[in-house]
Amino acid sequence: MFVEAELKELIDHPLIDSPVLVLKEKTGQRYLSMKIGLIEANTIANEIEGIIPPRPMPHDLICDLIKRLEAELKGVYIKENQDSIYFAEIKIEKNKQFIAIDSRPSDAITIAIKYKKPIYVNEKLLKIGE
Repeated sequence: MFVEAELKELIDHPLIDSPVLVLKEKTGQRYLSMKIGLIEANTIANEIEGIIPPRPMPHDLICDLIKRLEAELKGVYIKENQDSIYFAEIKIEKNKQFIAIDSRPSDAITIAIKYKKPIYVNEKLLKIGE
C-alpha cells in the first residue's frame, strides 16, 4: 500500500558522502530518507526555489512530453529498495489509460514538485520518526 508523502528536507550532512532527501508521510510521523547525488539535489533545490536554467533539464523534457502528448501526470510512486537502490514510477493518464514509467526517485520527485502533484511512498519503506 502507498501513502502520500511530501518533501520534508534536503540534507547536506558533512559526515555523509552525498545529500540525503527526506520524505515524510502527510498524515503521520513516518519518513523515508535516501541518499541522492549532488546534481540531483541541486536540481530539486532549484525547482523548489523556482530557478529556471538557461536550457531544459531532463525533467523539463519529460514534463514537456507529457504536456505535448496531452496526458496528465497523476503522481509519482517510490516503490521499492533493492540492494540500497530505490525504484520509482511516474504515472500518467491519457485517454483514460494509465501508463507507469520507470524512473529514478530523484527525477520523479523533481517532476512531482514541478507539477505540484502527489508523491506516494510504499509503506514498507517508511520508518518511524520523532
